[in-house]
Amino acid sequence: MLPLVAKGQSIGLVELMSFGVIELDVEQLELARTMANEAAMALENARLYEEARALADRDQLTGFYNHRYFHERFGEEVLRAQRSRLPLSVLMLDLDDFKLVNDTFGHLFGDQVLAWTAELIRSTLRESDVAARYGGDEFAILLPDTTAVAAARAAERIREAFASSAFEGGSRRPVAISLAVGAATFPADGRTATELIAVADAALYAEKRREALGVSPAAARKRRRSVPRPDAPPSEALSA
Repeated sequence: MLPLVAKGQSIGLVELMSFGVIELDVEQLELARTMANEAAMALENARLYEEARALADRDQLTGFYNHRYFHERFGEEVLRAQRSRLPLSVLMLDLDDFKLVNDTFGHLFGDQVLAWTAELIRSTLRESDVAARYGGDEFAILLPDTTAVAAARAAERIREAFASSAFEGGSRRPVAISLAVGAATFPADGRTATELIAVADAALYAEKRREALGVSPAAARKRRRSVPRPDAPPSEALSA
């Protein structure tokens, strides 16, 4: 057995075995040591590469994936959804009046709010969901194998989490943080990542406009359900 040593630290052990009895001379033993050293260097380089790749894919502040990785993964998930004929949904999220938080309390406080926001979002997600910091105070979540109805429930879980929580930063009083959420589902809302993001963005900003008018997301959904279809018979329209 020979230790695998990289940069002065043991990272493993290599075991050499033979079906027969052998006696290693000095040259053979030195060759084995050289091979073990080469293997240790290769393993350490692979580990460092994986660490660097993980850092390159992650947003350091929130721990979520970054914008670049999100788009790469989104393209892969769309192809998978096309092959498997399974639904795929995406949520776009945007904090309300976050610029006011930065202007009032400073950017350091704003960074703390973003990190807290990420943790709160993460607490509502499944293991298979892919969360990303899309940019600034915007977030995006891929929901594989998720229908439009299930995506709406996921969005509602996030809204409820923020409605029942407030950010507590140091000696300041708790600060209520709210956000708007838009959703889109493959293939009904689009067949490419670009189309789905555009639809989810449009839904997000429509929700922001409703909030500016004082209409909550729940009230807006209730209102949409209560509006009768143009072709509904009088009895259906009356019951609606």
